Amino acid sequence: RRNYRSGHFHLDPTHVGIPNTRPRHYTVAYRRPNRESLLQRLMKNGTALPSSALTQFSFLGGKYDNLICREMLDEPPVIHDEKSLEKITGMPIPELPRIGSFLDADLSPITTTPNQPKEEALRIPEKVRTSSSSWCFDIATQDHRHSSCFTHSYGKFVRGTGSILYTGPLSSKGDSDRFRLASPEERSYDASWSEGLDWDRHVRYLSGTEIARLM
Repeated sequence: RRNYRSGHFHLDPTHVGIPNTRPRHYTVAYRRPNRESLLQRLMKNGTALPSSALTQFSFLGGKYDNLICREMLDEPPVIHDEKSLEKITGMPIPELPRIGSFLDADLSPITTTPNQPKEEALRIPEKVRTSSSSWCFDIATQDHRHSSCFTHSYGKFVRGTGSILYTGPLSSKGDSDRFRLASPEERSYDASWSEGLDWDRHVRYLSGTEIARLM
């Protein structure tokens, strides 16, 4: 009755070219005035408008009407995802960049002479990497194009708090595939999961600035 328009979206940073998985629900709503009342308000405020001005208010209609539209409370809402957005807007989902493009220039593996105090502060503590839940770590490399959602418990707990970074050399056997993030139904404990990892040289947390670039 009051002419509100709303839109519901399930979106993730990967849909806009950021290699971090953080699915969220967004609801957007605004009150849409009719063209005549909008013009009257503008003129009342002393705004001088040419006769063609109304055609400039593209948000009042157009190709995005299917995204933000009138909603009936007795009907289920339409929730858009990356596929419906691509179809309606005609904009393809961008290719994800490598994690390496988000890393600090003064830390490994971007430099061979890292800032040692900064790098050492990001090492995984022994009590964490030897804990019973350490096999749940999501390990990314600079060549990966994904990272897990970072939470306020990052650095304190393991499960579901965010990716850690493998900075060592990638073998011809493909460490990128070895560290591939498995789907929940594929995950199972493997006693040899950390075999060959040099925790003191080649594994670290991401820094605050690196995480900020991925958020």
